[in-house]
Amino acid sequence: MAISTNGHRSSRADGNGKVRGYSAWSLFQKGLTDGEWPRAWREHEIAGSYDVVIIGGGVHGLATAYYLATNHGITNVAVVEKSYIGSGGSGRNTAILRSNYLTPEGVRFYDRSVKLYEHLAADLNFNVMFSQRGHMTLAHNDASLRTMRWRAEVNKVQGVDSDVIDPGEVKKLVPYMDV
Repeated sequence: MAISTNGHRSSRADGNGKVRGYSAWSLFQKGLTDGEWPRAWREHEIAGSYDVVIIGGGVHGLATAYYLATNHGITNVAVVEKSYIGSGGSGRNTAILRSNYLTPEGVRFYDRSVKLYEHLAADLNFNVMFSQRGHMTLAHNDASLRTMRWRAEVNKVQGVDSDVIDPGEVKKLVPYMDV
């Protein structure tokens, strides 16, 4: 399967070239009928050449195609996927986006990714199912705890909310966990 961006919005166009919108109303209407949902992506024949060919239709490949078109005007792009778009880990798991890393550069880089995701559904007019939640990493020994404290401090300096909590606080947040 090949998917060509041909302008980053055309991938959601109907047969007449009109961009389909997604809304609460359309979701409600569609839920009342037995009709098929329209495809979110169109299949294309592979062209003789492209400015960019991206292998893999997961989150990295699709993001690359989107930002090439949006930020750089490069729209003659093919995304080639051996199965269906999002068929790998990007589409079937509860992936985690986080900005709590150990180096200032890593924290800034990943925090920027989180910020991009905060507006992605509106930018695409497509539910990317992004939901911000907390994240806990458990330390099982003193060395891991030292690293977590170090990481929390690096994150705080970079403006990312990060704390080390004790087992009692973990138990309050996750009552069924055996701390």
